[in-house]
Amino acid sequence: MISLDTNILVRYLTRDDLKQYNQVLSLLSQKGETFLVLDIVWIETCWVLTAMYDWEPQEAASAFEKLLSINNLEVENEDRLRRAIQLVYQGGDLPDGLIAEQSRSYRCHLVSSFDKSFAKKFPEFVQAP
Repeated sequence: MISLDTNILVRYLTRDDLKQYNQVLSLLSQKGETFLVLDIVWIETCWVLTAMYDWEPQEAASAFEKLLSINNLEVENEDRLRRAIQLVYQGGDLPDGLIAEQSRSYRCHLVSSFDKSFAKKFPEFVQAP
């Protein structure tokens, strides 16, 4: 298994550097290989796409859904990622969704944060200290 870093996903999705894009295609075409994308990579990729490439959060979410259809691509927890993606379509953002979902998976009863928009999305679960 090969773990993919953020810049691999960004090159694949944006095709902004043809040489690197072709290198990514070559990598992903390796027969019998499996690729892993960690939650932190989804978060960082979302940030890069929205902050540096001016993608709308929904564009990134849609692209991530398409990536999930790749047979040899694995993620830490597909259900958690899909719930975070759905939050984006409801006006939230992927990083907050993954933080909340991962916290729940560790049986946390609360996320402590000063982020008011995060708390507004999860008022019963995210609170200031």
